[in-house]
Amino acid sequence: AIAVSTDDGDPAPTDAAGISRRGAAYAARHRLDDAVADFSRAIDLAPTEGRYRHQRAMARLALRQPALAMTDLDQALTLDPSDADSHIVRARLRLARRDTAGAIADLDAAARSEAPSADARLAIAQLYSSADALDPAVAQFDLWIAAHRADSGRPSALNGRCWALAQLDRDLDRALADCNEAVRARPGNAAYLDSRALVHLRRGALDKALADYDAALAIDPRARWSLYGRGIVERRRGDTKRGDADIA
Repeated sequence: AIAVSTDDGDPAPTDAAGISRRGAAYAARHRLDDAVADFSRAIDLAPTEGRYRHQRAMARLALRQPALAMTDLDQALTLDPSDADSHIVRARLRLARRDTAGAIADLDAAARSEAPSADARLAIAQLYSSADALDPAVAQFDLWIAAHRADSGRPSALNGRCWALAQLDRDLDRALADCNEAVRARPGNAAYLDSRALVHLRRGALDKALADYDAALAIDPRARWSLYGRGIVERRRGDTKRGDADIA
């Protein structure tokens, strides 16, 4: 076969790995149709290599082709059941389809495959939380936070663990410490204030809960969780009219 030159004048790759690398370069430049074509060619040349199907799935997601992406992920995981990245992406797609049980199964598989300190544990934890699987979410947040003491994602992880513990109504002192650290790091973040407000509400500190809900709603007036939480606080404080209005 004659190798056709690439855009930069270099000889075109002829093996699956080289074609895959070129596809990744196309994807990085948002030439997604070209990327899909290259990943498809790589799959043809190496049909038992699951990572090329994962790459094509990501390009297809960028092209807003979730059904085709799901097929690629299924095939990638048939070839390599320990592929944590594919499990995580498929979990997201399953959650979007309201397949909570399937998403949790993927997250369980990803959690088994990753090293304790892996960066991916933060995404796993957040997806568990989205699936209302709060105990495994806390376990994953614990692992990630212990291994990432100076990471830019730490406030988000601390808020995630705080929120999960508050929903579980468990270990509220630790939840409050997490939320306090997250709020100090990102003082204008409405979601972090909302999480801390729920902890205060669980602890019966109604004045502090109201102050945090007010602050969160000053930033994001249409935040439904904050409106609902403030409504509960107001009703418990005896202001039924305002509480009912917020809940409505």
